[in-house]
Amino acid sequence: MPDFMDAVQDRVLAETEAAVAAQTQRAQGRTHCAAHDCGEPISPERTALGAQFCMDCQRGEEAREVHFRTWGRR
Repeated sequence: MPDFMDAVQDRVLAETEAAVAAQTQRAQGRTHCAAHDCGEPISPERTALGAQFCMDCQRGEEAREVHFRTWGRR
């Protein structure tokens, strides 16, 4: 009869496998842009590198990150 620790170890193993699978899928990238209202195709080269956004949306994300990063400085 499995005890409590066996059940805990099984759950940790299952969660770890799920996290690895999710990261593997995310690292492969997407075929179409992840932006809410875009959906443009992403080139296979960028998909292989793990791209999540088309070029236009990626530029916008980077610009937004720079903008908000400057607001946090004092």
